[in-house]
Amino acid sequence: MAKLTQEVVDQLNLQIQIELESAFIYKALSQWCSERGYTNSSKLFYEQQLEEQKHADKILKYIDNRNMSAEIPEISKPDMELLTLVDVYKEAFKHEVYVTHTYNELCDYLISIKDYITFNLAQWFANEQIEEEGYFMPLLDQVIQMGDTNTGLMLFDKELEI
Repeated sequence: MAKLTQEVVDQLNLQIQIELESAFIYKALSQWCSERGYTNSSKLFYEQQLEEQKHADKILKYIDNRNMSAEIPEISKPDMELLTLVDVYKEAFKHEVYVTHTYNELCDYLISIKDYITFNLAQWFANEQIEEEGYFMPLLDQVIQMGDTNTGLMLFDKELEI
């Protein structure tokens, strides 16, 4: 199998950074929920964090299997202002939309340079993002409908299926 170009590796390293940032964001959301008694939301975001780490690992392994070196990026503390559970789910959905955008851009780039093998990897992630957005959109709608009342938000969390 042919080596990847350094430019493709750089693009994949950027996606590794985005996946690890996603894991940090979900860890922060999980902790925020845990501290406020939203147990099921905390579990949901904890599981999301693990999934994002697996995504980063999948890209790392791909680069390694193509005889190139991946970089483990520096990750900054998530910059979020969370006041309510509604804010938490808005942040999660907004972030998934952002990640989808980055994979779409990567797919466009890979097609432009005719790297169809790496495109297949990026397309897998783009398809995964459709699932992620589809998962969070109804949750965001539901939590918004509950309003900012503690009783409503606790009920939402209690009924959340993980």
